[in-house]
Amino acid sequence: MERKLLSAQDSILLKTGPAFLGTGVNGFVDKSSIIIKGGKFEQIHPGQIPLGTNSDIREEIDLENYYVMPGLIDLHVHLCMSGEADFTRKILESPNYETMKAYANAKRSLDAGFTTLRDAGSSGYQTVALRDSINNGLVEGPRIFAAGKILTETGGHADTPFLRGRICDGADEVRKAVREQVKNGVDFIKMTCSGGGMSPQDSPKHSQFSLEEISTAVIEAHSKERKVAAHAQSNTGIKNSVISGIDTIEHALYLDREACGLIIERGCTIVPTMISPVMTAKNGRGNGVPDWAIEKTEIAIDAHRSSVNLAHDMGVKIGFGTDAGTPFNYHGSNANEFEMLVDSGGLTPSEALYSATGIAAEALGKKNILGTITKGAFADLIVVKGDPLSDIGCLKTPENIKFVVKGGKIIKNEL
Repeated sequence: MERKLLSAQDSILLKTGPAFLGTGVNGFVDKSSIIIKGGKFEQIHPGQIPLGTNSDIREEIDLENYYVMPGLIDLHVHLCMSGEADFTRKILESPNYETMKAYANAKRSLDAGFTTLRDAGSSGYQTVALRDSINNGLVEGPRIFAAGKILTETGGHADTPFLRGRICDGADEVRKAVREQVKNGVDFIKMTCSGGGMSPQDSPKHSQFSLEEISTAVIEAHSKERKVAAHAQSNTGIKNSVISGIDTIEHALYLDREACGLIIERGCTIVPTMISPVMTAKNGRGNGVPDWAIEKTEIAIDAHRSSVNLAHDMGVKIGFGTDAGTPFNYHGSNANEFEMLVDSGGLTPSEALYSATGIAAEALGKKNILGTITKGAFADLIVVKGDPLSDIGCLKTPENIKFVVKGGKIIKNEL
């Protein structure tokens, strides 16, 4: 694979065929000329400019026979988990070992075209360290937004030996827990506002944390310019989260029209992670996943599908996330979620692409900075063999991702 790092003085010209710019659901062009300089998109021309028109251009690359789009964003991954069937084995894994797992998993996702990942919680600050190592050039990997420890009530979804969340009860303890995460360098706060599939002591239909506790977390996090993501599967947990000012609703299994209306009114984004329960239910029985986890997952699948369709029909913002790392849901296979969103969630292919670009960037607070091919945005870009608009499934094969650029650096070149 070829590696080139563009300096602030050098430019690269990409002559593209069809391109999705990530500026909206209809943000397509048939042909374009894209100039990258200093790690950002400097110019985007409709059509193609003649060769040699810019003396700063160090290299010109012909991409006319491929499909071009922004680097993809996965809003919900767990880099310290690798899709193991028996996730209870994590009890024996050290934080140092989990950090190395996180690095390997992040590299797989980058190779598959995901230039930005939001890690939705680990047992410690492993992905914070990985993020800093990548940002400082020590190792190569995607952009990472890390949550650190998951906030959970006593007996909550993340209060297990294998999830090992930050247990906090009452507004004062929740406030302190948020401050601890900020002290340790997290990018956002993750909290469990309902039960879930991987916690034996609760149900996805149970709400967790009180309105006061959730509101306290949101106020404290927002005062430190951190967004808050809520693991919220139960209907009550979703509504409590939205009313309290949560920024993103993760999973959103049990929606109704009232919940969707609140989400739209408050400007929230849901991150359904549709592929995760399907992979657990499809592959888990007899392969190491505990029976209680499979049973909870199987019950939730139809409700999950109905909820995403309802949200889509009502105009809720849907961001792309996979829950990669959960059983049989492997890093590097993140793009399997696209087919789920289209075939089961009711999204069009262009809406699914936008969920992993423009909408995902907005959910991160990086609108017009990530997830788009526009002047001034970070030059994150992928080149695809195949047309995702006619076959969204072409994205799920890493071999179809022929070219990956992150921040102006060519990470993968198999043209």
